[in-house]
Amino acid sequence: MTYTWATTGTPPAAVTYSVNGTNAAKNTVATFTKIGTYSFRVTISDPAGLSTTSSVNVTVNATLTSIVISPASVTLNSGGTQQFSAVAYDQFGTSISPQPSFTWSMVSGGGTINSSGLYTAPSSSGSAVVQAASGGITDTAAVNITSAGNVFTNDADIGSPTYTGSYTYSNGTYTVNGGGADIWSTSDQFNYLYKAITGDVTIIARVASLTGTSLNSWPRQA
Repeated sequence: MTYTWATTGTPPAAVTYSVNGTNAAKNTVATFTKIGTYSFRVTISDPAGLSTTSSVNVTVNATLTSIVISPASVTLNSGGTQQFSAVAYDQFGTSISPQPSFTWSMVSGGGTINSSGLYTAPSSSGSAVVQAASGGITDTAAVNITSAGNVFTNDADIGSPTYTGSYTYSNGTYTVNGGGADIWSTSDQFNYLYKAITGDVTIIARVASLTGTSLNSWPRQA
């Protein structure tokens, strides 16, 4: 007796058999490369040329096998944020649809990550590892945290103001103190930060707050 296996209809993908078309094929192993429902027909033939057929349907379900986080690594300034995403793949390396839910957590290092994968770096430099998990499968991503750096190295007063200006720096934030006459008319007085640089440079700064010290003050930024 010989046993010959074949798929019928339109299978999701081609199927291979460990043995086929022989007597040993009465016990065969089918290998799949894609999830879905497959219809099989086996034809059983004897030496006299008589044959019969039998059919069976097999459904191959997706099994969560791996998770991939994107980006796999990132460098952030202290206090910066990064949105991570994760994709789950089945046993054939195909993304699962619909995607499962993921649990985000910190494996090591500083910072926090919320339930949607948004990471917030700490105020100091260092490193961290974040993790996405689902169904007992995990993946991790590495974070390198660097200090924003003290860009300016000096400050100076313009116009000999009554109150000497000053500045402090901490974790990427400058606090500048200065006073004097308003910057119109004939006497401009203020304090400013500077650094001597050769060549072209672009500096982008955000003014977080601006305050005066008296009812007649006119705080400015330049």
